[in-house]
Amino acid sequence: MIRLQDGTKPSRTEAILHQFDPVHLGTFGGLPTRILYVFVGLAPLLLLVTGSVMWWHRRKGKGKANGTKAIAKI
Repeated sequence: MIRLQDGTKPSRTEAILHQFDPVHLGTFGGLPTRILYVFVGLAPLLLLVTGSVMWWHRRKGKGKANGTKAIAKI
C-alpha cells in the first residue's frame, strides 16, 4: 500500500524528528560547531591512547622488586 503525503505539510512527529537533522550532521552552527565536533569525536581515541600508556607503564612496573609500587594500602 502506498500513501500519498504532502511534502510541504509534514506531520507533527516528522517535524520534530527533522529538527534533529542539523544537530546530527553538525550544520547548525557553522564551522565552529564542526571543529568542536572533531575534537569531541577524537576524545575517545585520546582516552584510549592515554589509558593504554598508563596501563602499559603500570604493567611494566609490576615485575620490579625495588619496592616503588604505586599501590596504597588502606
